Amino acid sequence: MIFALIKFILLLLVFRFIFNFFFGEKSSSSSQGGGAFNSMDFDEALLRVLAAAMKADGRVTRSELDVVKQVLVMQFGETKARSALLRLRDILKTDFDIRVAAMNIGSMVSYSDRVRIAEILCDIAEADGIITDSEVQTIVNMSYYMGLSSSDTNRIASRLHVNGGDRSYRRSSYGSSSSSASDLSQAYATLGLDSNATNEELKTAYRNLVKKYHPDRYATQSQEQQDQAAEMFKKVQDAYEKIKDARGV
Repeated sequence: MIFALIKFILLLLVFRFIFNFFFGEKSSSSSQGGGAFNSMDFDEALLRVLAAAMKADGRVTRSELDVVKQVLVMQFGETKARSALLRLRDILKTDFDIRVAAMNIGSMVSYSDRVRIAEILCDIAEADGIITDSEVQTIVNMSYYMGLSSSDTNRIASRLHVNGGDRSYRRSSYGSSSSSASDLSQAYATLGLDSNATNEELKTAYRNLVKKYHPDRYATQSQEQQDQAAEMFKKVQDAYEKIKDARGV
């Protein structure tokens, strides 16, 4: 009886080893990020947007790295920050889609946290005392992809313009921050609502459309379909923020 029990336990251990060998590594590797939208956790997404700001002008300076170190220590603590810095160094050596990283951030954290992250990106750009046009463009784009409203995105751009950069820069695709009647009407139309919709109906429409156009639903589709979905995803977010601003909610 005891011998049979021992044999059974040994068989279980063998099966467990085989399962982990064939499936455990795949699961682990997919959780490392690898660029896929639906496998990138917040830590990885944050490191990528920080790296994008550092690389935006084509060089990484000590002053920029000092800002990032402070951010990582505050976010992760001393011990984990050291590991995060090692991962950051690897990321800085690679090319990656900043849109995907920023949209991950936009789907994971509160609006106020997204604004704070955009401000940190500005801190990085300002660290070396020189703000280039490419840094302005990169940070404004990431702010937009994180889901910041037009008014907050333009405020971020204005901060960079005051401290450097090309003052003739304009947000090419998304216009000004003014919420004119026509803009507000278009925002309602984007969400499939009219101005009489309740706040609860507004939230429901927004959530449904965000789910419909969320990028990880299109990860296996063509690049054109991914781009179209990403564009709609951001239009929905912008429309929602514009209506909330107008309603004061």
